[in-house]
Amino acid sequence: MIQFKLLQNIPNYQASITLDGAVWQFTFRHNQYDESWFVSIDDVVSNIKAVNGVDILKFVRYLNVPPGELIIQRLAGKKSKPGFDNFGADKEMTLSYTPVAEVA
Repeated sequence: MIQFKLLQNIPNYQASITLDGAVWQFTFRHNQYDESWFVSIDDVVSNIKAVNGVDILKFVRYLNVPPGELIIQRLAGKKSKPGFDNFGADKEMTLSYTPVAEVA
């Protein structure tokens, strides 16, 4: 499992991340009105809502997306969804990726 080192307190940013041997361009956007994070991958998938405990790639598997599982995990605290102040490196919630070879 790979734990993303997400930037903190930045509402909109991009990162190039290597997953399963391929480089993917991720965009992370915080929506202050919905108090949620949204993830886009390359030019293939736009604005997938980051939901705690769910593989956010599950419903877009038919597209050219990373083949493993991309999951928001709560590491501490009691909030049920990733927000602006609790999502990122060393925060209550983080984003992790399980490579396809490790997916059961």
